[in-house]
Amino acid sequence: MTNKELKDWFEQTAKIITDIQICVNNANRLFEKKYENEDWVKNHGFFRHHYYQLWFILSVQLSKLLSSSRNQRYNFNKLLDRLENEELDEELTKLIETNKNISFSAVFRSKDEMFNKIKSFRSEIKDNEETIKKIVTSRDTLYAHRDPDAKPQNLMLSDVERLTDLVKRLYNCFRGGFYDVSFGFDRTVDWDIDFILKQAALAKTQRDNDRNQRLNEK
Repeated sequence: MTNKELKDWFEQTAKIITDIQICVNNANRLFEKKYENEDWVKNHGFFRHHYYQLWFILSVQLSKLLSSSRNQRYNFNKLLDRLENEELDEELTKLIETNKNISFSAVFRSKDEMFNKIKSFRSEIKDNEETIKKIVTSRDTLYAHRDPDAKPQNLMLSDVERLTDLVKRLYNCFRGGFYDVSFGFDRTVDWDIDFILKQAALAKTQRDNDRNQRLNEK
């Protein structure tokens, strides 16, 4: 494992996790009500289809990160295997050596510390094995290939939120372990669906008010 490979892995994986977090936040937002006429707006076919699209993205991206498939490059199981079994290049080895001098931080100060985190997260992934399997099955049968005999997997947003929390902690543990930095995935305001719902609801309210005013003027 080289420093260059690991940096690329973190850079690309951050984009995937951000995509997941945006979908989780927007899916949850569709179950909230903040504005007058919002329910009318959400009843439009666009938003019903958008909710389906959010689940499609969540199934594809979480499968990519957590499935046991060896075909996925940006996959946490594969990363943990490589960190545990491959030699670290000189740059990564020096990083761990330098980290010994950093206080009050969650950096890896030895390979043993890294191995302990690998063991802990492997256990947590295994604890979520059933949910991960459902996500992968949904991707393979409901979204990616449209199997005519596919059945719903009884997944809930809370299941997806739990896996999202897991991949965020995995990412920040190992990126922080080497580089003493973390990524703030929770800020997704630039992609929030709330703006669209608000504008559409306000437009509906304004149209209703204008219509009522015209009727009163007759």
